[in-house]
Amino acid sequence: MVDFLCSQYGWTPDQVFALTRPTIEGLLEEARERLHAQYRFYASLVGAELRDDHVRPDSDDPRTLLKKVQDIGVDFEVVSG
Repeated sequence: MVDFLCSQYGWTPDQVFALTRPTIEGLLEEARERLHAQYRFYASLVGAELRDDHVRPDSDDPRTLLKKVQDIGVDFEVVSG
């Protein structure tokens, strides 16, 4: 997730770690929507369409992503909002 936000917005890891959880969740949601629109455009170039069941799989839920990052050893706390 940190790498994703750094590559999407040109930030350093320290800048990402300084963000609040709601901010990170919002940024991830906006990036997901932007990437989905981009993939839909790419599919249209070859006459295809994206399936609706892939619009938001549970694995893309920001809380799930944050938990996965914590599980791999990145030292930060995920607290319920």
